[in-house]
Amino acid sequence: MSAAMTLLRIVSTESLAPLHSELLFAIGADSVSESVHADGILLTAVFRVAPEVSLLEQQFSGLSLSFEVLREESWKKSWMEHLQPVKVHEELVLVPLHWQERYRPDPSFQGQVLYLDSSESFGDGSHATTLMCARLLFDDLTAAGRDERAKLSILDVGTGSGVLALAASQSGVGEVDAFDIDPFAVIQAEQNALVNRLDGVHFFTLDIAEWLPDRQYHLVIANLLTDLLETYLEKITRAVRAGGSLILSGISQRWQNLIERIFLQFPDFLLERKLEEDGWTAYLFKRIS
Repeated sequence: MSAAMTLLRIVSTESLAPLHSELLFAIGADSVSESVHADGILLTAVFRVAPEVSLLEQQFSGLSLSFEVLREESWKKSWMEHLQPVKVHEELVLVPLHWQERYRPDPSFQGQVLYLDSSESFGDGSHATTLMCARLLFDDLTAAGRDERAKLSILDVGTGSGVLALAASQSGVGEVDAFDIDPFAVIQAEQNALVNRLDGVHFFTLDIAEWLPDRQYHLVIANLLTDLLETYLEKITRAVRAGGSLILSGISQRWQNLIERIFLQFPDFLLERKLEEDGWTAYLFKRIS
């Protein structure tokens, strides 16, 4: 029997949409997409496991909620229809796998194409936080120089479908580790590695609460919800070697002051670059010692 997916639609405002997206992920949404609506910003959340209606009504009091239950095949079809190739950086284009036969890059494009199996309800790489992380990643790799990439090591915390880890490996980074608490996400990340014929990423399932950093990396990426960053930031920073880089995102602009205040406790890290897009924030820090 086919599995069912629950779709929740909420009309939010431009200023509150990032906060509401964070709440939906915290409640258990597998994906949240945003689109322009006549009355504001329409949030469409997808749940593999049906959420508690009473909890949603409590969290989103005063807002109109609409639910729809779809067979998994119907949801996947409608999900994939809206996916398009996305140019993330001068070095990277993300292409949904079902576009593989018809996608033709611009003749002037000299970068890499990463194909993503987006048949699940997450992992197409188009969310603002993922795109900003990818831009910061390639800015940092460009600064390091192509010849040095094979000597670098990267850790992707909360890898999801593996977009950032795979892009790093495809660009020539010599050692890439990536983990996620969701075993379904790790399975999809491994499938994406096969699609792109990449075998340089070590994917594994792990809860960040149980993670014990036992080594340091040249670059650590953590695209996580703000409460996870706040709770585990000390642990995440320990994984960055002296002279290395740290990319953080998953932070709505509402909470950026909180994260910036917390980072005052880490004087070894200097803010090198900050990006903002669609109500979300991403940071690139350098560890000076």
